Amino acid sequence: MFNAPLRATPHGLFQTCLGVLLGSLVLAAVVTAQAPVIGNVVMFEDFEGAAPGALPDGWKVSRVSASPDFPHVVSAPAGIQPRSGGKVLMVNRTVGENLSTSLSYVDFGPVEDRVVVSFWVYVTSHVRSLNVSLRGTTPDEKDTLFRPNSDSSLFLTLNTSRPDVNIRSFNRGGGWTDGPVLTRNTWHKVTLDINVRANTFDVYLNDSATQLKDVPFVNATRALTGLSFGYQSVTGQENEPGPVYIDDLAISY
Repeated sequence: MFNAPLRATPHGLFQTCLGVLLGSLVLAAVVTAQAPVIGNVVMFEDFEGAAPGALPDGWKVSRVSASPDFPHVVSAPAGIQPRSGGKVLMVNRTVGENLSTSLSYVDFGPVEDRVVVSFWVYVTSHVRSLNVSLRGTTPDEKDTLFRPNSDSSLFLTLNTSRPDVNIRSFNRGGGWTDGPVLTRNTWHKVTLDINVRANTFDVYLNDSATQLKDVPFVNATRALTGLSFGYQSVTGQENEPGPVYIDDLAISY
């Protein structure tokens, strides 16, 4: 049987154009859900320039007198392929020592508008381990602190004492909000899209949006000035530590 060729009609053409438009909007929505890239990358650290046991140039240690431990650069252990090069930042604590280690930190800014912080993380244990905090300046020109978490500008921890590994955010006024789950022994990219003027931030995992969105800062902050990494067990619990590795840190604004 002969089939007549299909002809474009005004109605059919409208439907086709509408379908293309809707498809474009869906694609745009998917794209906007991905981790943002803004401004210039003002700091990129792959930890290749530092000797094992040390820190990159410009990094400092905020000491906890009771702890001999602080995050430092190591050659990547066998079986762990760094994101780049052969070195990583190791965050860990010694069994029997203070539950919170000293912090290794780097200053930047001050940033009063928006800053994006991203890093790759490799977790080896399900117990609470890595903490990430940012400090800054309050509206009345006082400094927020990297520690304790209630004095920071924003504070995240990786891992809990549960079987799963997840990102948790410390809330203003106390308490925690659970975020996305991470797989152990795998590299994950964590991105913080921080709106300093609004005092909120979003967390992305592997370039995808998570349930941690518009999270308020712990303390009112006019400008952000620094980022730190440290190790902290659950308060009052002596857990068997497992190292966390950090690589390819980038800060842009």
